[in-house]
Amino acid sequence: MTPLVLMIGGGSGAGKSTLAEWLKAKLAPVEAAILREDDYFIDHPEGAAALDGLNFDDIAQKDHALLLLHLGGLKAGESVEKPLYDFSTHRRKRETETAAPSPVIIVEGTHILYREALLSLADLSVYIDTPDDIRLARRILRDIGERGRQTADVIAQYLRSVKPMHYRYTYPGRFKADMIVDASDPRVADPFALSDDELEHPGAPVLHRVRRLLGKRTPARA
Repeated sequence: MTPLVLMIGGGSGAGKSTLAEWLKAKLAPVEAAILREDDYFIDHPEGAAALDGLNFDDIAQKDHALLLLHLGGLKAGESVEKPLYDFSTHRRKRETETAAPSPVIIVEGTHILYREALLSLADLSVYIDTPDDIRLARRILRDIGERGRQTADVIAQYLRSVKPMHYRYTYPGRFKADMIVDASDPRVADPFALSDDELEHPGAPVLHRVRRLLGKRTPARA
């Protein structure tokens, strides 16, 4: 059976990775492989001096050719070696991670709904609509806690490149996606952590749509 490809787009800090992991867990025992666009940043072996002024939020910094190659391999039933990106060095790690062909392939990232070459491979596309202030707050917490950055630097980067590139490359995906997940409830900092109950979770409509699509692909028993 040809894998079902689900693409999840949205801004930095929108909750893409969290939703992807939740869907993978809820789809069990059906296996799902996750491809993260962040691991497909272009490798920069030239050193820190050459990185000054480089806009890492521009779509040109993503190796979509490799992502397309790997996605095509998984759809063809082949295992692929995914890169792993180190944000502290802006380099790909030496080790890779094996992704095995699975009934469901989840691809998540800020730019995946922009390029038609990628979007055309999706059986279902989803955009997470999260307010700017919530995304910025999450980005600050993540970059300080996980990537060793300073608050002032995170905010400066957000204003200089993250926000402009969001509205140039990411936000248009809202109008291309098959489904929109509304994560704009001002009472909740992280709606994806609200409840593990499928009926209450914001991702529930996506989960149910994927299950229906999988059901249509499963041959009826005699």
